[in-house]
Amino acid sequence: MIHWRAGVIAALLASSFWLAVLTQPANLDLEIREPGWSHDFLRYYRPNAEYAAMRWASGEPPLWNPRQGFGAPFLATLQPAAIYPPNVLHLALDSQHAFVALAALHLAWAAFAMAGLAGALGSDRVGATAAGLLYALSVSVVGAVWTPTTLYAASWLPAVLWAVDAVCRRPDRRHVTALAAATALQALTGWIYVVVMTALAAALYGFGVLVGDAVRQRRLPWRTVLALAAGAGTGVLLAAPLLLPARELVGASTRAVGTLIAAQATGAGLHDPAELWSQMLRHGTIDAVSGWGALALALLALALPGAGRGRTALLVGIGLLALGVSFPMHLPLYDALRELPLLGDFRFPYRYRLVTSASLCAAAGVGLTHLGALLARRLPGLAPSAAVAVLTLVVAAQAIPLSRGLTRFPRSAAPPSTPAQQLAEAGVDLLDPPRARTLWSGLSRRTGDEVLYTVNDLEPLTLATTARLLNHFQLGRPLTVLPSRVRPRPGEDAPPAAPFYGMVALPPSSDREPLLDLASVQRVVARDTDGWWQLRYPRESRPDAELPVYRNPDALPRAYRVHQAIPEPSDPRIAVRRLVSPGFDARRMVMLSPLPVAPPRTAAAAAAPESTRIERYEEERVVVHTAGPTPAILVLTEAHFPGWEVRVDGVPAELLRANTAFRAVLVPEGAHDVEFRYRPASWRHGWALAALAALGLMASWVRPRRS
Repeated sequence: MIHWRAGVIAALLASSFWLAVLTQPANLDLEIREPGWSHDFLRYYRPNAEYAAMRWASGEPPLWNPRQGFGAPFLATLQPAAIYPPNVLHLALDSQHAFVALAALHLAWAAFAMAGLAGALGSDRVGATAAGLLYALSVSVVGAVWTPTTLYAASWLPAVLWAVDAVCRRPDRRHVTALAAATALQALTGWIYVVVMTALAAALYGFGVLVGDAVRQRRLPWRTVLALAAGAGTGVLLAAPLLLPARELVGASTRAVGTLIAAQATGAGLHDPAELWSQMLRHGTIDAVSGWGALALALLALALPGAGRGRTALLVGIGLLALGVSFPMHLPLYDALRELPLLGDFRFPYRYRLVTSASLCAAAGVGLTHLGALLARRLPGLAPSAAVAVLTLVVAAQAIPLSRGLTRFPRSAAPPSTPAQQLAEAGVDLLDPPRARTLWSGLSRRTGDEVLYTVNDLEPLTLATTARLLNHFQLGRPLTVLPSRVRPRPGEDAPPAAPFYGMVALPPSSDREPLLDLASVQRVVARDTDGWWQLRYPRESRPDAELPVYRNPDALPRAYRVHQAIPEPSDPRIAVRRLVSPGFDARRMVMLSPLPVAPPRTAAAAAAPESTRIERYEEERVVVHTAGPTPAILVLTEAHFPGWEVRVDGVPAELLRANTAFRAVLVPEGAHDVEFRYRPASWRHGWALAALAALGLMASWVRPRRS
């Protein structure tokens, strides 16, 4: 049964509690101290939201971001949720107010959807209200406000389960459409961990219900099976504009399926059952259980007779399975899931407890209903009041410690200090040279600047080619992913799991410094005042400036010509090492893949007058004018990736990969305009599939005309 009033009440209470208690007008120290989980929010989610809003406001889809690494796909990285419909609020509000409004919206939806799920399992109005509030105000949901896409995906989890239950009860077009919409919208939130977890939980729940129905009816309900497949499949197709580019990127990233090793997919404290139990005893609530009261009510749902007990038990069993998966170092369940695509490549298995929390909250609503029915038989006059009192006590027991322990989210924030502003304060002219690529050793205070291009401010889905170069530069190991437990060499920091969030540091020696030259890194910011860079690079910042900035005079320009090509070794690690070998001169030669049939090689060409300049530089389009008396190889030190096309004087040409990571093209003698344009087929194909899915849904609602 759908209790609309209960869902609305739970939604209003959850969003009101968020706005009134869990937020604050402002936090002046937020940009400096970065409390709690705000690090990812300040360095990743907010800059990405601002970048996406800026691109959409200009009328362009944010497909590529040249400001990260050597350039990287943006929309395909999933977590910016660049085409998630509610994020349109970022176009109407400043980023901080938009995040506050979106959190309130999604907490309200989480409460409403959970109330609907609990009602479908047999809860009455009071029980449905309790379930909605317990879930929306759980640590795993409201605690994710600092990682917004996690919150958005978590808010859709009960909606997907509710839609699956509805299709199993009545496989009509209305419920199929609801399942498709919930599946698509959760996928568009971009938090693939929660999306895949939800898919696994929904599949197990639907399978369990179908088996139960088949046993009772002594036949398989094929209509229900087809309806579930149609709803889920249509939802995936509706999200294809995001999922297809993401699939293309994952295969070329540091997190390609099967590359993440077990040492990185686990952690100590977060995945220790003893630590989890200790937190439960100290705080009364954890990210798997919404308090002792909710746990007691969930047990009552299984112990007391009442409607929906079978489906409730099934859902609780799925939640316990998810809880077991979250202990990878103590139970074998996580290793079993690693055999499945994607499911084993989670760096944070504790996120599985979100399914546990959802199942227990839904069961708690059913348990409160069963308790109310029991009280109605024993104390007819006091039963309604007693049920409301239990609801109040259980929710208060969860909300009070939550309000004390959760870092309050500021409703407004001053514009952050960007790297460009920091360098300007140090006396560095950012306009000369234009689009100067900068390596910021350690962590920059902010990212996403409109002028500064930092090579080390990368996505979690870092391109593997970029990661190899940066890992080799920092640690001397040309790997895409480094084990977290590897003992660092003398003078080195512990290696990161992957070079993102600006975690690239300068190595202790200058042996691999040529990689900076070949990547066109014109500036180096190093707070450490004792290193080889002081001897090799002149200081560009003022002598009295707090931020030391050094200029690399040997950096290659972003676009240049060479006349000698050598084949790139098949082993990418050997190829990266060759870039810093004594016999490789990046100003004279280039490694190409594939090697042209007849690469231009002339001894006189190097001494001939030549010119190369970038005429136009946009996110998805770069125009280079080049001239020379002989044929040459034009190298652009921007990331090579599928979807980039090149034209020479308007004629399509073959795009080559240069020096393992960059773009190159052969150009004839004379003057030419070379245009590089990013036009990924996955983006176009995704919209075509989404359009077909939408047309199919609309066709299902067209009633056939009677003859």
